[in-house]
Amino acid sequence: MALIICYECGGRISDKANACPHCGAPSEKIIIEKNDVGIVIDGVRWATHNLGSSKIEGFGKYYTWEEAKRACPQGWRLPTCKELQSLFNVNRVRTEINGILGENFGNKIFLPAAGCYRKGSPLNIGREIFYWSSEEMGNNCAYLLRFDSRPFITFCDKTDRCSVRYIAENTFGHF
Repeated sequence: MALIICYECGGRISDKANACPHCGAPSEKIIIEKNDVGIVIDGVRWATHNLGSSKIEGFGKYYTWEEAKRACPQGWRLPTCKELQSLFNVNRVRTEINGILGENFGNKIFLPAAGCYRKGSPLNIGREIFYWSSEEMGNNCAYLLRFDSRPFITFCDKTDRCSVRYIAENTFGHF
């Protein structure tokens, strides 16, 4: 048994639990098993929703880079910069789903404009897209995907809080 972090309240729960004993939120593992086998785009199997949300337009929870690395459910991980950049070549359109602004990639996945929290303060919530990658830049920073009017890879402090869109560890296989 391993302890994981509840995406709703931040409490520690067993990875075997069906729900958080603190707040009652279903475990991320259960959400994935029931709702998310992923969507393959350019050979990468992307989750259909952000970590901490069961809705495709949900922002999910905001994670520091270290938390994000540990929070991905079993069989899933943070994407590399190259995997994030593969989305640049997909036909995309800025659109809204249920009033939430974001980017729709190839009519397959939607990345909501969740913004981020920089030094504890909200930054561009509902306007820009920030998603962690698995790659570090020195001791204090990590790379991420950012969209304002165009996509680009940039970096920010590892203690900032961003959304996570995770990918399958075995992107080419079936599970």
